[in-house]
Amino acid sequence: MAYTVLSVSGPKPKVFNTPRGPVTETYRYITVEDPEKKRTLIRIVDKRFSKLLPEAKLRSGDIINIDGLKTMGTLPDGIFFARNPTGIVVVGHIKEKCTKRYLLSQIKFYDWGVILRDEHSKAVVPASKWNSVTKLETGYILNRFKDRLSDNEKETSYVQLTGGFNVHFGWRGEYQKWLYADRNSDLTIEAFNLLPLTRVVAESQEIARMKLFTKMVRATLESRFVVNDEDIEKARKESGIDLSFLAAKEMVLDLLWKEGYDESYFTHLKRAAESIYYSEDGFVFVLRNGKIVLEEPEYGKATYVFQGPLNEVVSRLEAIRQSEHVSKPGSWKEKLLTWKKRYPDDFSFFIDRVIHGDYASWLKELEERIREVR
Repeated sequence: MAYTVLSVSGPKPKVFNTPRGPVTETYRYITVEDPEKKRTLIRIVDKRFSKLLPEAKLRSGDIINIDGLKTMGTLPDGIFFARNPTGIVVVGHIKEKCTKRYLLSQIKFYDWGVILRDEHSKAVVPASKWNSVTKLETGYILNRFKDRLSDNEKETSYVQLTGGFNVHFGWRGEYQKWLYADRNSDLTIEAFNLLPLTRVVAESQEIARMKLFTKMVRATLESRFVVNDEDIEKARKESGIDLSFLAAKEMVLDLLWKEGYDESYFTHLKRAAESIYYSEDGFVFVLRNGKIVLEEPEYGKATYVFQGPLNEVVSRLEAIRQSEHVSKPGSWKEKLLTWKKRYPDDFSFFIDRVIHGDYASWLKELEERIREVR
């Protein structure tokens, strides 16, 4: 029998009182629904969960086959309870073909493509498809021009997409559908009206200056791990862009924001930070308690927590990233835990990492790591 995944929790500790004292075990909880709409809450020991799904990222909307599922009883809300199945195999994902219309205010432009989002859906269109159909070359610069349009022009500008969306579920008193289409989906741009934005871009003389600003920021990142405030201010003045310093920092954020990034992780750290630095490998936050965090805000990635002076931590990370032992871009972060165990004295500046999964679990574990002093 195939089941639909409605939710997947992060690791959750549970304390048991035993004759020898309290014992803590960590579990994952999966809520599934069968073809007859009967729901089951499955509790799995976290270590077993990792063995059952060593590579797959189980997400709501996945269709799975489950071996050895034995119901242990019924919860007060009528949901069946089961634990520790012997096998889980992801066999597919729920898809829904539909047509969605997004207003210009719901569109965010990046150099690599476009994100269109409303309350119940999100779609990603790669730059190649967008540029060829709309004839309006995408880029984070367009977000600035978009703000110059009148309210009426914004409300009459739109893009209409048709194709298959992946279905996910979110809890708001009941499971509600949320649609997502990534850059590899079969979306087609059926209709659009972007004439007001096209006109503003054509009349502007700022494109060249903004491209020079982008080039200067990229050049800095090729030679250093992070871009700091001084770098941004220098690029702002020398390029001649007509933006305040804060607006220029927002442009750098847009420039480095990637397709799979999740604003919830980023926003929490931004609120807790005294300062932010920008990198191709994520964002470096200096927190109010002095801890330093390297954040790549994407589901399945991780938050890395460090201690020590900022300059020293950044220098160490830059050296590690450029190490000949790193096989591919970005892989150096995954090796930090291994290197810390192997060379504890050399990596004492690295505290730990927190994997992005369930937001509440991530937040709780992150706060514990930030409080640690080693």
